[in-house]
Amino acid sequence: GDADDVPGILDYCDQTGFAVIGTPDDAIRQLERLEQQAGGFGTFLVFGHEWADREATFKSYELLARYVMPH
Repeated sequence: GDADDVPGILDYCDQTGFAVIGTPDDAIRQLERLEQQAGGFGTFLVFGHEWADREATFKSYELLARYVMPH
């Protein structure tokens, strides 16, 4: 696709499982879907691509730790 089509790129990443994008509930649903497809997994790797500023990135990590990981 077109590298300037950010919404399209994000949609592709989300639909293919390359990325988990959205609210904590969206992340839980995506991770459950990926777990079902893969038959389970033991590790979830977080990449930092500097797509967001530092404060937004830390907020995302906080939401992941607080709401998604306990699930």
